[in-house]
Amino acid sequence: MKISGLIISLMLIAATLGNNLAIAEDFNEALANARTIEDAYERALALNDIAIAQAKAGNARKAKELFVQALATAKTVDHVIDRDATLKEIAWAQAKAGNFKKAFTAVKTLEEAIPFNPNLHPSHRNWALVGIAIAQAKAGEAKEAFATLKMIKDAGLLEVALRDLAIAQADA
Repeated sequence: MKISGLIISLMLIAATLGNNLAIAEDFNEALANARTIEDAYERALALNDIAIAQAKAGNARKAKELFVQALATAKTVDHVIDRDATLKEIAWAQAKAGNFKKAFTAVKTLEEAIPFNPNLHPSHRNWALVGIAIAQAKAGEAKEAFATLKMIKDAGLLEVALRDLAIAQADA
């Protein structure tokens, strides 16, 4: 039976409404279901969603393990645009969880693919950097956030990113 990422996301939402034991059981069930997803793109997104939920539930160790699995799965996605979109989502999620080093690992994977595919646009890489910079700003790491923004190679996006960074700093 094919389980979609949407169903797994709904299971995770339901898990956050229960007690700790129910949450652990729901996470395990969600993870077991995610691993049955045949499509690597959908499986990577599901693993990423479960990692986010684990991080929000305070299970940092399990979240890190799942982020690693999501990244490894994303690297196996055949369709370039889907793979890069997944890597961007993983970078954002890692950054939001405070795992900036791992977030940059996803960005590095995106960068490594660009020279080998002339049809690949670096926008996913640049958007991943925006998400990381915003997470850094929200974590009180303004200096690091500005350093991350300097890595963006799109002047128009940089303008948007600077606005978003200012908003993130004001909210922090």
